[in-house]
Amino acid sequence: MHIEPGIVDGAKIALSYATASGAGAYALSVAWKH
Repeated sequence: MHIEPGIVDGAKIALSYATASGAGAYALSVAWKH
C-alpha cells in the first residue's frame, strides 16, 4: 500500500504536538496541585 510521505510527516508532527501539549498540561496540573 502506498502512503504519501507528506501525510505521514503531517501525522508525525501532529502526534508530536499532541504529546508535547499533553505533557505540558499534565506538568502544569501537577505543579498547580502542589
